[in-house]
Amino acid sequence: MTTRTDTAPYRDVAIFANLRDEEIADLIEGAERVEVAPGTTVIREGDPPEAFYILEKGRCAVRRVSEGGRTVDLATLVPTAAFGEMALLANRPRSASVVAVEPSVLLRISRERFDRFIEEGHPSISKVILNMARVLCDRVESVNRQFAQLVDKASAAPNKTSKELQTFKEQLYNEWAF
Repeated sequence: MTTRTDTAPYRDVAIFANLRDEEIADLIEGAERVEVAPGTTVIREGDPPEAFYILEKGRCAVRRVSEGGRTVDLATLVPTAAFGEMALLANRPRSASVVAVEPSVLLRISRERFDRFIEEGHPSISKVILNMARVLCDRVESVNRQFAQLVDKASAAPNKTSKELQTFKEQLYNEWAF
């Protein structure tokens, strides 16, 4: 009798939505569990996409260096968050860094493993990719909502910042070419 991986900690992971326990187990078996101390950089902005992660325990910060050279915190990740999938899907360098802000436990799923599931036509990988796309759409929708609020507030009191927001809006929404 084969012992299966405990999937209970992963049932609430958004990229595993609508997957059966057996499907989750197939995907996470053989993945690497990584424990990191506070201050550890898990993903570095600009690095190639070698894996994506699921945060099991702890908290991590998503950070990006601004054009002015300042590090900006973009988000705080909590357990069940998946990260690193954007660069993996787009096959582009990391767009931000992820740093542990407290002792954390991560599940690391390598690019090789992910690609192998795709190449072999693993029955669950299309669900995972669709769920990743949904998560990314949720993030874009959140940014759109927050940006609209910023533009609205800036429009009420025009100044240099509102002009910068207007320029950003034009670049972001007028230059999309997919």
